[in-house]
Amino acid sequence: MSNLLKVIALLSLTVAAPGQSQADWQSHESILGAILEQVESNLRHTGEKYQIDVAPLDRRLQLPQCDRPLTVARLPGTRDLGNISVSVRCEGTQPWSLYGRAFVRLSKQVVALRTALRQGSLIAPGDVELVEKDATSLHGGFFNPEDVIGKPVRKSLAAGTVLLPTHLTTVKLVKRGQQVAIRAQNTVFEVSMAGIALTDGEAGQRIRVRNVSSQRIIEGQVISDGTISVSP
Repeated sequence: MSNLLKVIALLSLTVAAPGQSQADWQSHESILGAILEQVESNLRHTGEKYQIDVAPLDRRLQLPQCDRPLTVARLPGTRDLGNISVSVRCEGTQPWSLYGRAFVRLSKQVVALRTALRQGSLIAPGDVELVEKDATSLHGGFFNPEDVIGKPVRKSLAAGTVLLPTHLTTVKLVKRGQQVAIRAQNTVFEVSMAGIALTDGEAGQRIRVRNVSSQRIIEGQVISDGTISVSP
């Protein structure tokens, strides 16, 4: 506990009457247990492996035994991983409050490279695997190999690298100036015509194309390599 937290806890202490016995003090174990229960309540449903370390209280701290269940709440902006700060309050006949801390480590299955890849290589199913890592230190990452299959790597990467969004680049199915097939269809008919892409495009992205016959500029969605779908 930091010096600031110690001061807050000690200032909030209700002065005990002379001759108070040890049984009249709130045990540190009960306070730490309440903090652990609150932090763990948000993790049980994840199905992931986790470890919670609750910071001990100053052993000199003595607080009156609370005659009501302790109230524990996370401080605003606290995440589920790493350092977690909480407030602990007694709202009984001798109220008091203090701040506590815990540190959470969460293990998750993340996508990592099984083999080294050179810059620009497309990721194949055999190039990746799921490995268990401490998610506390991860800044992003992928949890499903399907999210990275077929995507090119932005730079050369070593085997064992945990893949992050910054490691990948997108595949341009259509490039500016490329001749494309403009396809318009509904339940009754389908029409295809030649066009020229005016911008690069990824799968599912909407881009502008010029109809070669009419010279009209229209917008459509990239659905495959060299094919643009437009509404009839």
